[in-house]
Amino acid sequence: DDAKITDALSTNALVLNQNAEIAGQKLFAKKEVRQALSLAIDREAIANAVVFAKAATGLVPHGVFNADSDKKTFREIGGDIIATSANVDSAKSLLSSAGVKPSDYSFSITVAAYDDVHNAIANMIKDAWTALGFKVNVKAIDVINNDDYYKPTESTPIDIKDDLYMEAYQGGDFEVILVDLCALSVDAFSVLAPYAKAYSGEGMDMSNFDYVLTPH
Repeated sequence: DDAKITDALSTNALVLNQNAEIAGQKLFAKKEVRQALSLAIDREAIANAVVFAKAATGLVPHGVFNADSDKKTFREIGGDIIATSANVDSAKSLLSSAGVKPSDYSFSITVAAYDDVHNAIANMIKDAWTALGFKVNVKAIDVINNDDYYKPTESTPIDIKDDLYMEAYQGGDFEVILVDLCALSVDAFSVLAPYAKAYSGEGMDMSNFDYVLTPH
């Protein structure tokens, strides 16, 4: 009762690797499969399990303001894009129309092992997708000690870790990965800009004049 709660401007989302080969096919390249997997998720149940959370109804989180008003949020103006409850029947119908037999496919959801909330979410999503007939497991990736030799000190640091989860995400080494998309401001631009065609979102090395932007 005494807790003071401040909303974080972030949305948990799943990135489906459309280039991932699953049972010899690029399963997630099929729009109907992506839609079916989304429809099978009960976002309201996940939000209740997390406790201090709201079910996502779109990518831009609650709390981000609309550009034309500092009194109305982006979500209030834009409305709900996705339903917060699951629609398993529609999900199964979409898979059937796409000629996809879920039991033929096995894939994993990659998640950061050190985040208990994300692991709980990933397991609830796994259960939802398993109910569709897919064979799904949660792949929790942890950090490891960095054993690279550091020339300036002529030693191997003992307090530096390599985040293998982030390396998998940045390198596209996953089938499905759970990410926390954080808004950097109360303006929706910070969330939507990475989806502009020419935007890379990565740091630029100004000492390298041959730097090539890698679009999203």
